[in-house]
Amino acid sequence: MVRKTYTPVPSSRPTRFPLHHVMTEAKAFAALRDEIRTFRDENQALEEESRTHDPSLLPVPTPPISDLPMSFREPKIDSPPEFDGKVSEYAMFLDHCEFYFDNKPSMFLNNDKNKVSLVISRLRGRAATWAHALHCTNLANPAFLSWFQFRALMNSLFEDTYYLEQVRHNFRALKQKGSARNFSIEFKTFASILQLDKGTMISEYKEKLKDTVQQGIAYTTGITSFELLVAKSIEIDQVLYKIAKASTKKDKSHAQKPISKDSTPSQPKNSSSSHSKHSIQQNAGAMQGQHETLLGA
Repeated sequence: MVRKTYTPVPSSRPTRFPLHHVMTEAKAFAALRDEIRTFRDENQALEEESRTHDPSLLPVPTPPISDLPMSFREPKIDSPPEFDGKVSEYAMFLDHCEFYFDNKPSMFLNNDKNKVSLVISRLRGRAATWAHALHCTNLANPAFLSWFQFRALMNSLFEDTYYLEQVRHNFRALKQKGSARNFSIEFKTFASILQLDKGTMISEYKEKLKDTVQQGIAYTTGITSFELLVAKSIEIDQVLYKIAKASTKKDKSHAQKPISKDSTPSQPKNSSSSHSKHSIQQNAGAMQGQHETLLGA
């Protein structure tokens, strides 16, 4: 039997690293990096080729912001009230206008001309007469293009210069007369206008409460903030109101209850007269005794 010898068949693909060549560690890592880079380039070329044949694989361009649908919608708000030049209503009229501007940014954001136009459209009476005269005098008046300048002109005519002084006077005279809830709303309004600090708000609020509510607050512990003080005052006031209401209802029911004749204790006739006669007899006897004592002496 003839034994055949195995002869290795040479591969058609040349080896990158010949077996007879021994590389150093640095050369091995460098060769590995080259192979990874080659693989990455081949993969990128395949992706580009596939995209040319299939357009659906192409990245979808992001639409510009202006083309995107707006998720925010401006709220529906009534126009500011009309203003006829009354000084006491001017501050509230301005607040309404500013609130309307803030909630309609698409029309009034960085657009003073629209702000001035809206305000003029809400003027009536002498205020409208003033705006008409201002417009006729100078059509190119820069105040019509600047809300700051136009508001300054209105302030010079319609602003109540004694407004804060009147608010201070009303705040000093403020006292709880109705419910604590309504009183707290009125108190917070004055405190917000006068910009009172928390310490002043707490002391002033306690002082202006009803005496009965103040007593309840004095027995309450753990009040560390103005908000908690207001909540406790409302709670105490409601409890006192319920107690007073129940007491009044009880008194009314007792007064309306019919009195039975059988339950009324009988009184002897002429009791007052008999009692007076008995008293007279006692006094007469005492005087007689005193007289006999004096005679005997």
